[in-house]
Amino acid sequence: MITIILNVVLMAIFFTHNYILLKVLNNIFDIEAKQCKMIILSVSNVVVNIWLKGVFPDYTLLAYLILTTFHFIQVYVYINTPRLIRVGIGLMFPVHIMANSFLVCTICAYITKQSYSYIYQTETIFLATRLISVTLLIVFVAILALIRKDVLQSILKKHPERLKIFAVLELLMMMQLMGTVHLFTNVDYNIYVITTVLITSILMLGIFYTGLFMLIGFDILEEHKIHSNSGILESMYRNMLIEKSERTIEIDCYTGKVINHVFQGEVQHSFIGTSYDKLIQSIVETNLHPGDKELFLTKHELEYMILLCDTISVSSYECEYRLRSAESEYFWYKDTISVQHHENGQDITAIILTNNIQTEKNLAFWANIDRLSGLYNKIATEELIREHLKQHCYGIMFMIDIDNFKAINDNFGHDIGDEVIKEISTKLSCIFKSGDIIGRMGGDEFMVFIKNEVPLNLVDKAIKICESVYTTYFDDSNKITISASIGISEVTEKVCTFQSLYKMADMALYESKKRGKNTYTIGQTKL
Repeated sequence: MITIILNVVLMAIFFTHNYILLKVLNNIFDIEAKQCKMIILSVSNVVVNIWLKGVFPDYTLLAYLILTTFHFIQVYVYINTPRLIRVGIGLMFPVHIMANSFLVCTICAYITKQSYSYIYQTETIFLATRLISVTLLIVFVAILALIRKDVLQSILKKHPERLKIFAVLELLMMMQLMGTVHLFTNVDYNIYVITTVLITSILMLGIFYTGLFMLIGFDILEEHKIHSNSGILESMYRNMLIEKSERTIEIDCYTGKVINHVFQGEVQHSFIGTSYDKLIQSIVETNLHPGDKELFLTKHELEYMILLCDTISVSSYECEYRLRSAESEYFWYKDTISVQHHENGQDITAIILTNNIQTEKNLAFWANIDRLSGLYNKIATEELIREHLKQHCYGIMFMIDIDNFKAINDNFGHDIGDEVIKEISTKLSCIFKSGDIIGRMGGDEFMVFIKNEVPLNLVDKAIKICESVYTTYFDDSNKITISASIGISEVTEKVCTFQSLYKMADMALYESKKRGKNTYTIGQTKL
């Protein structure tokens, strides 16, 4: 009865060992093998072992040779990699099987004071030794599975010379083990023979693991060291960010609870353990700018965070919004939201770092604005028009030059000249829509770009500009009238870049100057 149970258990372990081995190889080398193929190969392993026991009751040299050849061929054919890798991996398991088997059988011989032949022929003892040997091999395969596949693949490809040495070492170990089988397994019990085989088995396993460590161990340790250092740096960097942030909120994405809440460097204990959704809702209802509500709620939803982390593999993203201060002024803030899976693969934590970016917004705004007129400066005007033309093939450009403006500066002074620029800027802002691009190109030259797909009465618009700008300034001794000379160009199939529009509008402006100023000219495309 015990023999039957041992046989069944042994068959199950043979099958399990082979199946786990194939699964590990699938993972390491990205093999897309069908389930039925893996089952057939695992069943074949069981059949071969049963057949060998029946044909070779003493487990002779030939039996070991057949068994190792079977395992080698199975792995060599199964994995689709360069030949050197297949040989190295293919020999790895037969060597381990033989060394394990000798070690276990030798220990058993010490305990029972019997020869190897007795152990091989006594079915219960033999099955028990095989059971232990295969279990040890399963442990080895399980350890191999713990190595990250990208690291292992990288090492095998990066160090072929190491793999060659390891493969040669495996062949030498195979020859040594085969020689041991041939010389000692059929002799009577002898303490010196048993000791020799035990030492040989231990040495072979020691050499095997030393060679394996030489192959992949140093790189794995180096990778671990780098990973550990990066973890320390990441923790330091995270603490620095928290210290610099105005507010930090840490959330358990699955429970929806606030794990940590720091405001201006102080932990807010009253918020820890409370509902994250309620905290966000209170921000929306009390201080958030109405125009930012929809985007803020979307990007701060827990479902949104988990979705980005799981499906799109985004670890962090940002959200900008405006909050009302105690003085009822709105200031710009930016949340950097980081989402991270824990090592157990189940828990997800989100960290929200909040910073006041009003200063940055102010700097960005004034980088694009002409300080005197309050309109876009030359660089911003050109860039905005170019961006529009990249996406749309419509629009109208107005080039506006203020006639006699130099006389204003010369006779009334630059302070009055600055006031005139401000007045003209205000007038242009009133004539055109807020969505139009209005800029001061420098001095007394302005540019307006109408982003209008619907046909526009250019004549009415041009006359309105001329009438609005036309103004007389005087003092006790001077009387100077300013006016506007306008050049107009419209986007067409042939004129659809900033440069071509500018050139046409500039030529039209020159024509308006020639015709006496205070007028407009609509540019024409030359055929």
